[in-house]
Amino acid sequence: MICGSHGTANKYQWSNFIYRSSSELTEFFVYSCELDYRHDGSTRDSWVISVLTELNESNSSNTSLPSDKIIRVIIELLTSVADLQSDKHIDAVKDINNSLKHSGLGIKFEQEKYKFIILNTGKKSVFDFETDNIKSESKSDFFCQQFPAGLPFGIAKPDFRIFSEKGIQKLQFELKSGMGILIKDVYPNFNFRKLEIAFGVDEFTNVALKKALVNMNQTQFEKDFLIKYAKTFKMAISDIPALLPQAWIQWHSQPKKDLRSSGSKHSDELYRIDFVAFWNNKRYAILIDDIGHYGKKQNNIWQANEENYSKRLKEDRKLRKEGWQVFRVSNWEIRNEDLMAEILYDLKDFIGF
Repeated sequence: MICGSHGTANKYQWSNFIYRSSSELTEFFVYSCELDYRHDGSTRDSWVISVLTELNESNSSNTSLPSDKIIRVIIELLTSVADLQSDKHIDAVKDINNSLKHSGLGIKFEQEKYKFIILNTGKKSVFDFETDNIKSESKSDFFCQQFPAGLPFGIAKPDFRIFSEKGIQKLQFELKSGMGILIKDVYPNFNFRKLEIAFGVDEFTNVALKKALVNMNQTQFEKDFLIKYAKTFKMAISDIPALLPQAWIQWHSQPKKDLRSSGSKHSDELYRIDFVAFWNNKRYAILIDDIGHYGKKQNNIWQANEENYSKRLKEDRKLRKEGWQVFRVSNWEIRNEDLMAEILYDLKDFIGF
C-alpha cells in the first residue's frame, strides 16, 4: 500500500493508493513521517516490509495498539489517501482493514467529522487521528502516557535526574525557583481550580500562584496576553482552560549552539511552547511570535525571511503530528488592543469553551 499502484497499468494490487517511486518512498518516510529511512535501491516492496518490521518493534505508548512509529506511518498513509477522491479513500480504508483484521485492529473513517480512527476491538482502545487522543478504559493515565515524568513549565531549562528503581531506569524532574511541574489529573479539562489543587493552594491563597504564572513568561507580550486572557474570561474563577506558560515539551542536553555547530538534525527543534492548555481531551499549543520568527535584520532593518518563516511552518507541522492543536499569533497583533480582543475570542472558539 505504501508502494502503491502503478498508474493505469495497475501492475500492483493496491490500486487505491498512490504510486511511490524510490525517491518518493524516501520522501514519505523522511519528510512526511519524519523517520530516517532512505530507500537503498533494493526492491521497493521488500524494503518497505523490512522498514515496517523494524518500526513494529519500537516502543508503543499504548500496549493495546501498534508502536507509535507504525501509527505515525498509518497516519501519513491515510492522509495521502484522503487527498484522493472520496471513493478512493473509502476503498483504501477497506483495504487496510483487510490487512489489519488478523491482528484484531481496524480503521474507521467518520465521514461527517472527516477523520480516521484506529481501534483494537478486543481491548477497547482507540487512536483518533484528528485529535491524537488515546482513549481507553483507563483515561486517567493518558497524560502520564504523554508525559511520563510530568510536564515542566517556566523559563528556566528543567533539571532532572535519571535513577534506577526496581531494575527500571526512570527520569525525575527536580523543582527549582520559577518552575512548575504538571504530573497528573489533567484530562479531560484542566482549569485554574485544578492548577490550584496541583500546587496545594485555594482561592484565598492563590495570589502567589497568579503572580508566578505571569512572571514565568519570557516577554512582556506574553505577559500581556496571559493577563488579558485571564481578565477577559475570568480564568481564576471560571471553568475555562488554564494557560500554562513556557511548557517544555522536549529538549536536548546540549546547548542549541553546539548542536548547530555539529550539524545536528535536532538543532532547530522547538523545545518550549509559550502557552499550553488541555481541554476536551485535547492539548493546545499557543505561540506568540516576535518579528524574528519570520524576518531577519539586515543593515538595521527587518525584512521578511523565507527561511525563518519556513521554520515556523515546520514547527507547526511537527506539533500537529504530535497531536497538538496549534494557535499562533504575533506581537504585532498583541500591540493592537482591538486585534487582541479579536484574538482572544478566536482562541475561545478554537478551543471550544
